[in-house]
Amino acid sequence: MRCENNHSFDVARSGYVNLLLSSARRSKQPGDNSAMITSRRRFLEGGYYQPISDEINRQFSAAAIESSCIMDAGCGEGYYLARLSDQLPVSQNTRCYGMDISKPAVVAAARRYRQINWLVGSCARPPFLNDSLDAILCIFSRACFEPFAQALKPSGRLIMVTPASSHLKELRGLIYENVIDHRRDKFIDAAAEYFDLIEEKRVTHTITLPDSRAILDLLAMTPFFWRITLERKSHVASLDALTVQLDVDVRAFVPCN
Repeated sequence: MRCENNHSFDVARSGYVNLLLSSARRSKQPGDNSAMITSRRRFLEGGYYQPISDEINRQFSAAAIESSCIMDAGCGEGYYLARLSDQLPVSQNTRCYGMDISKPAVVAAARRYRQINWLVGSCARPPFLNDSLDAILCIFSRACFEPFAQALKPSGRLIMVTPASSHLKELRGLIYENVIDHRRDKFIDAAAEYFDLIEEKRVTHTITLPDSRAILDLLAMTPFFWRITLERKSHVASLDALTVQLDVDVRAFVPCN
């Protein structure tokens, strides 16, 4: 596989393509590491975040998108895109692409979900022609609104999942002295130059994590993992159970005219 600049990219044996040039990396291994990906997969397969996936799939179905090409930007180990792919009619012949900057995440996704195309790359430079995508998913990931708007067809949709004010407030209370509610409108403000908001659904759900492994798995898949002190991490690891609030916004945007 070659790009317009004559860079060559090989398809790995497990089925993914690494499009991340060494010059574009900020570290030797950007993104989540293998241990974090293992924690993420174990947690998601426990069904704790299925209400989020269900709402993404509902919005996608309700929009009646004439889907032929979908990208999950920041796909992780592939949970959300795989569940969406499973509900799409075979007759649509949809091409699904999952992209993440983490090579371990993409390797894990490619090994599990072979019906999907997996790419290691940066969402700031998605490898798609302008006006070529029918939908982009951006789930707890960095939103690169300008390149997303360029890659989407005029009729395309961006479906975003972002934390609402009380998301994981109980876990955050174990990590920080002062817990500040997430600002729900900041993502709408950031998108406004390139996208119009057309649908918004707040998903709330109470989750009880039954043991320390599930609690630590959740911690490992959040930004809090990088900020928690060793003392507080030891305290979190000592808990036998934890009840937390899932509180997220699932929003659909269309490119501005």
